Parts: sequence; C-alpha cells; structure tokens
Amino acid sequence: MLSSLILALAPQIAVAPQPLLVQGDYGAQPSVDTVFDVIYPPGKGPSSLGHAPEQLPVMISLRGGNNNTVVPGAPAIGSISVQAVTYGIVGVEPNFPTVGQGQDYSVSSDAVARLVQYLRANAQEYNIDPGKVFLLGRSFGQIVCLAVALKDDHQDLASSDPVEWESSRPDYVVARQGPTALHCFSSNTTGWHSSMSLFFFPASDFKSSTLEQKISESSVWWLTNPHLFGRVSTPPMCLVYKYAHGDTCGSVKDVHSGLFGDILTEATEDLARATGDADFLARRGRIDNGAQNETVTITRILLWAAQRLADDFGGLLLVPPLGTLDTVAGGTIKLNVLGATPGSTVSFYRGTVPGGGRVTGCPGLQEQIGNAVLLGQGVADSAGLASISFFVPPGQAGSAVLFHALAAGTCESSNLVLHTYVAAVATE
Repeated sequence: MLSSLILALAPQIAVAPQPLLVQGDYGAQPSVDTVFDVIYPPGKGPSSLGHAPEQLPVMISLRGGNNNTVVPGAPAIGSISVQAVTYGIVGVEPNFPTVGQGQDYSVSSDAVARLVQYLRANAQEYNIDPGKVFLLGRSFGQIVCLAVALKDDHQDLASSDPVEWESSRPDYVVARQGPTALHCFSSNTTGWHSSMSLFFFPASDFKSSTLEQKISESSVWWLTNPHLFGRVSTPPMCLVYKYAHGDTCGSVKDVHSGLFGDILTEATEDLARATGDADFLARRGRIDNGAQNETVTITRILLWAAQRLADDFGGLLLVPPLGTLDTVAGGTIKLNVLGATPGSTVSFYRGTVPGGGRVTGCPGLQEQIGNAVLLGQGVADSAGLASISFFVPPGQAGSAVLFHALAAGTCESSNLVLHTYVAAVATE
C-alpha cells in the first residue's frame, strides 16, 4: 500500500518549477552559527518578496554530527526539504552552535529553541503557520530536537525581546536514529565514547558518569516525566529507526542502534498510559528505515506529517500542486488530497475569489471559493488519498488560481491553496 501511495503522490508534470531559496539569521547577534536556509514550494515565498499572505507548514531539519553545513550567502536545498516542498511544506535547514570543550548539547538546543521562537515571531513575513511547526532531528540532531521539544519551554513573556514571547516547543516531532537511553551503552571505551562525553558530561567523562546522571540526561526520562519540565502536553512524535537489531541494554555500542527506537516506542506507550492520553499514542508514527533507501524513508516521514496535518486541521489536506504547463503543448496538473474518509467522494474546485456559501447538509461548513468551478471528483482509497488530474491551456501561464477540495458526504473540507500557473522551461 505504501509503495502505491508514494507512486500516486509523485508529481505528474511537464517540467517541475524550482523551489525558492532564501536565507535568514535567527540570532540575537547575527553569526555563522545562526544562519538558516528557507526552501519554499514552487510558486511560494516570503511576503517580503511580494508573495501573497499564506500560512504554510514548516519542517525544521537538524543536522547530525558536530559541524555546520549552511554556507552564508549560498542557500542550498537538502534531501528532506527537496521532498517536503512537494507536500506544500516549507523546509528550514539551520546552522546552530557546535559543542566545544566545556560545553554540552544545551549550547545547540538553546539556539534551536530560539530558532523556533524566531520563526513564530516572524511567521507573517516568512508566510508560515506558527501552529504547524515540525522539528526533525537525526543522530546528534535528534538529541537537540528532543531537548527542545520535551524539556523546558524558553518562552519569556517578560522579556524585552519579542522573539522570546513565543513558545519554543514544536507542534510535531520526528526523532530519527539518535540515542534515547544513555544507560544502555556499553561500559567499554569505543569510538562513540569521546563524543558522548563531549555532548553530555564535559565536566567529567561519559564512562565515569553515574547511572542517575545518564538516566536524567536521556530523552526517555524527559518524555515520561513531563511535570519536571512544565510540559502540559507532548507533541505528536514520529520515531524513525532500524527496528531489526540484536542489541540489549548495557551492551550498545552504536549511537544509532535500533534498540533506542524500541525504548522510545515503549516510553510513548508509558506516557499515554500514565496520562490517559490515548490520542497521543494514536498520532504517533513508527517508521522502520532499516531496509529502505533515503528517499523512501523521507517520503514515509512526510506522509506521516501530511496525515497529521490532514487529521488535525479540518480533515482534508490539499497538497499544493507542483504541476506546471508547457507553453507550447500545454500540461497536466495533479491535485492530491490526504486524510479523506476511505471510499468518500472528494470534489476539487478552482476559482479566483475567496468565500462562498454554506455547504448543504454540513452545519458550520462553508465553501472557500466564491466563483468555484468543479474540476473533477476522486474517490478516496484505503489510505485516504484522492486525486484528479486536469489539463491547463498554455495561455494561462502566469495567472493565479485558488484550489479547494470538499467531501460533502462526510462534511470534510480542505485548506485553501493559492497557486500560480508557471510556464515550463523547455528541456533538451
């Protein structure tokens, strides 16, 4: 089912328009350590560059390792963001301070917390939704990610800096291949020992740290003790690990061990039982990337993200189209909706004027396009995906259009998408 869903979501276009890349700095004092790249879906961009006001979801991708990759003055697009934009999600790839001698991971997590606050404080300028912030971390980036998501909120309403008025907690978390239970490492000194000492226990070393110290610096402890960090709710989590392994607690030597995924999975279940929050568990994702290539793993992550957005915001997620048109022969655009009730009929509409009347038989639900034209209908499959394709004449290049999807039979409505038809660039 997943492979067919991935195939169905693949853009069917003449020539894909290019994402827009911009660069910013989230530091109170600008620095190479606080530069970040922003990658927009084709046709989208910040309001400061004249793009229409929108509220797009954003996914912040935190690097692994202890070195930065974003080059000031040369924005680039990474493997996660290049796929994220196909789901209408803005990608953010930041630098954050590396951990030096006498420091620990908090020098990085404090900076990333400010990045989340900065994006929310400047959401209007960047055309992002401050309530749809995904934070993804891999390896060391996962340590940072979970510290920001699960430990103390950096919000300070008494601060003179408006950025600090915002919450630093993300709305969604993707934890990918990082250590979650430090006490499960082997006591033998191996290649990971020095980095663990640097990241967690710079005043001593990892091997000589106590069991209590290792437990208190483990993300499973942060997760299962929300009261210690003033956390009244925990963001939905997607756990990405190689789940086939032979490791046991106390003998782990691989910082990316699949055992850490098992432990984190059990911790989410413990938290749900302790709090009675069954919804938290229902919104959890669990992805085995052991036998998958990078592209498939990222696609699975983004499918989880899209499903969360669909379920949490209105029932349907209309993915902004990446279809373009060929200025000579015309082209085809494909519209995809996620989160529909399987078997329901989804109607796709196009227009230019926001607004519209109430939907018959659905109290409180309104149409979102005033001069709507029906483009076609699709039946949602077992995964909740419905799609249509339609031809766009060459002469419409440059014109803006609104898209909306509605499943009247189940009273489900999608987000409103603004799209500009782009003339395709001929290829040789």
